[in-house]
Amino acid sequence: MVKKKNFPFLFSAVSGSVAAYYGSAFLAEKGMALSGLVFPVLILLLVPFFLFLSFSVLPCGSTEKRFCRSGSIHTLAFAAGFFAGFSAFLSIPGVPSLGLSPERIRGISGILTDDPRLSTGNRGVGYLELERSAGEGDVRVSARGKIPVMFPVEHLDRLKEFGKGSHIYAEGSFRELNDGMPFFRVESLHVIKAAPLLEKMRTGIRLAVVKLFSERGKKWGGLALALLFGIRDNLETEFAVLYRNAGASHVLALSGMHLAVVSAMISFLLRRPLGFKAAAVSGLFFIGSYVFLIGDLPSLHRAAIMYALGTMAVLGYLPRKPLTLLALGFLIQIAIQPESGQSLSFMLSYLALWGILSIGEGFHELLRGKIPEKLLSPLAASIGAFIATAPLSCLFFGILRPAGIVTGLLIVPLTSLFMIGAMIYIPLSLFPLPAAFFSGHLSIFYDGLYRLASLAGSFPAMRLPNPIPVLILSLVTTFIILLFACRRASDGERLPAFAEL
Repeated sequence: MVKKKNFPFLFSAVSGSVAAYYGSAFLAEKGMALSGLVFPVLILLLVPFFLFLSFSVLPCGSTEKRFCRSGSIHTLAFAAGFFAGFSAFLSIPGVPSLGLSPERIRGISGILTDDPRLSTGNRGVGYLELERSAGEGDVRVSARGKIPVMFPVEHLDRLKEFGKGSHIYAEGSFRELNDGMPFFRVESLHVIKAAPLLEKMRTGIRLAVVKLFSERGKKWGGLALALLFGIRDNLETEFAVLYRNAGASHVLALSGMHLAVVSAMISFLLRRPLGFKAAAVSGLFFIGSYVFLIGDLPSLHRAAIMYALGTMAVLGYLPRKPLTLLALGFLIQIAIQPESGQSLSFMLSYLALWGILSIGEGFHELLRGKIPEKLLSPLAASIGAFIATAPLSCLFFGILRPAGIVTGLLIVPLTSLFMIGAMIYIPLSLFPLPAAFFSGHLSIFYDGLYRLASLAGSFPAMRLPNPIPVLILSLVTTFIILLFACRRASDGERLPAFAEL
């Protein structure tokens, strides 16, 4: 069993992995050759061994020798992380091989790799793992790769019925989005083979839940589907806009907050009959089933990996250090899902949690005893997440909503309570009278959230198209908070979050 281990070298490995992965992405976006990174990778792998050999024969004292060996270990960890990040980027699927030039293609066939959904412009959208391309004159060639497909909305219900994993043949043509990304615009669609049995069961459960929450009189059903299953087709557009203007759009995107609510419900039901450790292990099965039911969402996968690592920590196989588990979770996810690192939800999810566990803990330490704990804890978490994600928000959206720091203190917990109510409604729906009574209260709750989001969204936003000043300000603020928090912690109680760094 692992006890009192911090594994500080994991942070060096993560630093190397981030530098290589996103450095490679930057070079590729600028059209620069990635081969230039191969030489630094080899050097980084060799340097630690020379350092270790050199320092191991030096007549250093015990303190100097520990410092030398620690430096060698961190350098080796950075080099290993750099190599892992570089390898992960290279393993991302490249440009699809169509077999024919795009202008000659009149049809494509393949496997639907995700759940089709409604997009802007009142069209259905999904992703297809290509198998064949067809051109004029009945020409058919092999193809491979993953491409987005857009189809008329009248096909959406039929595709949802067959669901992820089904084989389809689509007729249409290739087009380009405004950013130059190619997609296949479907004119006619044919399902040629149903999905495997497990995927059919999964689709059947999703359809049953959608039907349950879409019945007449459930104006709150669209929000419940978005929060519990990531299905936003039934969510009112105005409601989503209000949450975005309130700086709380992340609440509607499935992530760690939602999995925390689900895992808390599981723990509440299992902890008393099974005990703490057995409930944590049993919860892994339910969490895995829930993630499978939801589908491919990088931020949700991050939360599931963290839950699994947390369970191992409860059992004593890993340290109970949130930042250490976060670093390990990043390395695991980037290794098994290298393409997820390009997702904005992936980057925001890890940055937000890092901000909560480091900046937020530092802010909490600085104001501990000066603000009531029930207010300080969520405020510190909100500030930490905001500071950590602000540069990325400016880079992608060119806008910041600082009011979300405060408005989130009400919107997030109330939305979590609504989510719990929606979960309770599922088994309660077997009993018509109590279900109708409970549904009425959820409607009132929904109206309250609508009004709260509308009020919160009235605060002005900051338009900052240049992310560089925001990045500098975030780094300086982070350094100041951590510096003073560490000083205060050294004068009083030891701050666990900083002992891991």
